[in-house]
Amino acid sequence: MAKPIIGIVGRVATSKSGDDTICSWEEIRLSVIKNGGVPLLILPTNDFLYNKQEEVPLLTEQEKEDLYSIVDLCDGLIFQGG
Repeated sequence: MAKPIIGIVGRVATSKSGDDTICSWEEIRLSVIKNGGVPLLILPTNDFLYNKQEEVPLLTEQEKEDLYSIVDLCDGLIFQGG
């Protein structure tokens, strides 16, 4: 039986040094693995720099389709945050 693929929704943020970094909690990734799953980090599919502009543009139809394709690979999703 194949292990379940669990998508972890991440985001890109600017670090204190000014570099873009991937924000993903290591504890979540390790929890997925320890419970028999395969973690898959899901990041934005558009080329927008979230920390450089004030307004976030809507996704194009192609960007939406790309996300749908990624989500279709997953058996479950984890949305980080509170």
